[in-house]
Amino acid sequence: MVRSVVFAFVVSLACSASATSRYVTDRSAGPVQWQEWGKPAIERAQREKRPLFVSIGFAASWDCQRMHREAFLNGENAEALNAYFVPVLLDRIEYPEVAEAYEAVLRSMQDGSGWPANLILTPGLEPFAAARFLSTAELNRMLVINANRWASERDAVNAEARAHVMKARAVGKRRAPSDVDATTIEAVIDDIARTYEKD
Repeated sequence: MVRSVVFAFVVSLACSASATSRYVTDRSAGPVQWQEWGKPAIERAQREKRPLFVSIGFAASWDCQRMHREAFLNGENAEALNAYFVPVLLDRIEYPEVAEAYEAVLRSMQDGSGWPANLILTPGLEPFAAARFLSTAELNRMLVINANRWASERDAVNAEARAHVMKARAVGKRRAPSDVDATTIEAVIDDIARTYEKD
C-alpha cells in the first residue's frame, strides 16, 4: 500500500512525545478503546483497512471534557467507534505540528475554530470528514454516515480526502506571506530609521 505523500510527515512525528498525556489518560477508563496518536494506531488502521477517528484536544479544554462526558461515554457511540474505526486521541499540546496540520484541513472544510477537532482519516491519514464539538446525536450521525461511506464508497471517499488536503494546501499558500525583495526591506529600514532621527 502506498502511503500518502501529503501527510507522510505526520508518521515521523508520531513518536516524538515520550509520556502519555493527561488528555489521553483522563479518557482511558471509558468505553471507547482509545489509542494515543502514534505509529501503533496508524499501523493498526493500515493493517485493518479501517479509518481513524481522531479527536484532537487538550486536557484543560472545557468543550473537550464536555464532549467526552456527553458523547464519547454514550454506549452506542462507543460501540460504533470501537467496531468501525480506530479511535485515536491526539493531544494538541504534545503534537502541535500534527494538530496544526489537521486544524488547517478542518478550517478549509468548514468555518469556525475551537476544540475539540474531530476528524475521520483514511488509513493514508487524509481527512474525509471533520467537525468541532458534537452532541451525542451529532456524533452518532457522523459515525453512522461515514462508516457506511467507507464500507460502500471507498474509492470516492479516498478521492474526496485527497481533494480536502489539496484544498487546505491551496488555502495555506494563499495565506502565506509573499517573498519580499531586498529593495523593499531597505526602504522599510530607511523609513523606520527616519522616525528616530533627531531634528
